[in-house]
Amino acid sequence: MGQNTKESEMEERDLAGGAVVIKLHEGESVENMTVQDMMDRRLVLVIDPSKSDPIMKLPCGRFDRNKWDDTVRETASREVGEETGLVRVHISNCPNHHIVDEMRNHDRHFFLGGTSEDLDQGFRGDENGNRMHVITRFTVRQVLERQVEILPPHLQVLERLIEQADSVSV
Repeated sequence: MGQNTKESEMEERDLAGGAVVIKLHEGESVENMTVQDMMDRRLVLVIDPSKSDPIMKLPCGRFDRNKWDDTVRETASREVGEETGLVRVHISNCPNHHIVDEMRNHDRHFFLGGTSEDLDQGFRGDENGNRMHVITRFTVRQVLERQVEILPPHLQVLERLIEQADSVSV
């Protein structure tokens, strides 16, 4: 019972000026949550691959919808090119606003994302200037068990599962 309480309340982290506590519902498991689940709770999903159990405590940064500019996009582009295994991705949620992680200077945190094509299109925007969703519905467990193909060679981003371009996702 005590273990369930521990798993149900992720500890608060002091990251990038603010953190949130994730409270899971009865029977929920972080490893089975998708990025969309996290989005529904206004949380950014992060995995720390340096830990023996990367899904122990899940720090989540607050969304900042006011910082999406060229500087941030350039930072994101550089980070996606890093040799990470998992990849850090700044997630855009269009058409009305954008989500920028506030933890981009914390090197151990890596975000789940879509394909390099998704990411590139998300940065450029469509013909109307809207930056498109970076799509993923992978679970944490799928990623940890490498059930998700990592695309080679330089842009190591996760292959998307959702085929429809207009899917409401992250």
